[in-house]
Amino acid sequence: PRWQSAVCLAGLSALCVQTRPGEPALLTAIDEYHQEAGSLIDSSLRGMETGFREMGVGSIAVHSELVWLGMLGMWLPLVPITKDAIAHWLPVASAHQLIVSALTVGYLLRKLLPRSLAEALFSVSFSNIARLRLWTPLTAAFSPMGLVHWLHAVVVLLAVMPALGGSFSRNEQLLLYAGAGAASSLACVIMQLLFRRRAQPRSTVSGAVMGVLLMRAAIAPDELVSVGSWAMPVLRVALMHAALDVGSNALPNSVGVDKLFSWVGAAVAVAATRPQLRDLVQE
Repeated sequence: PRWQSAVCLAGLSALCVQTRPGEPALLTAIDEYHQEAGSLIDSSLRGMETGFREMGVGSIAVHSELVWLGMLGMWLPLVPITKDAIAHWLPVASAHQLIVSALTVGYLLRKLLPRSLAEALFSVSFSNIARLRLWTPLTAAFSPMGLVHWLHAVVVLLAVMPALGGSFSRNEQLLLYAGAGAASSLACVIMQLLFRRRAQPRSTVSGAVMGVLLMRAAIAPDELVSVGSWAMPVLRVALMHAALDVGSNALPNSVGVDKLFSWVGAAVAVAATRPQLRDLVQE
């Protein structure tokens, strides 16, 4: 129903209001945010004469975690579009910034490509696996189905993932997200096999995000997650994610056992790796 997406978008808009900087000027906001966040913007990147000039304003917003600009519809958070811009940006980008950029590219490709090609490249289903499209369990975790679906994932990732940087390297965080997405995709495939929904295309972005939330809960269960002026336990954030996810997926009939299987798949992946996570954190 349309009201689900409307309610979900209203909730996410409230989060946008809570997370917006007080200064509306973009460059001033970036400078202030850099002073508060420390090494969020690498000093070498800031010193480059063309470092910011060759990026779109939306790219700067994502790179500086000022993604509220794109959320409010002022600019779309586009990835760098020149080789020089990518060369400046890629070495200093954090894991969550890379994932947000990948989600943006996946969303745009879904909109630009023909539907049949997009489903073959980015949607996981039993039918796609049977056709040996073995890349889809991974690509499905980086391709939101709609703008609200993308916005939902971005809000959660920017709120939760920065705290993982103290325990995991950038590559390890990327592998954690991809692993949770792949496990969620596998759960969706099993669900389709059991309930004879073999050809229904599915995106597992929400399952991958749920995996990140549960990973955060596994290594730091007592730390609060801050979203603007709000702070709440990570498990409560996971429940809010599940509630908002009901309305954020653009696929028809998205509420049901397929959602449950997607979340369970991510939870199983986290449960299987929890001892290793603790050992890694202790080291």
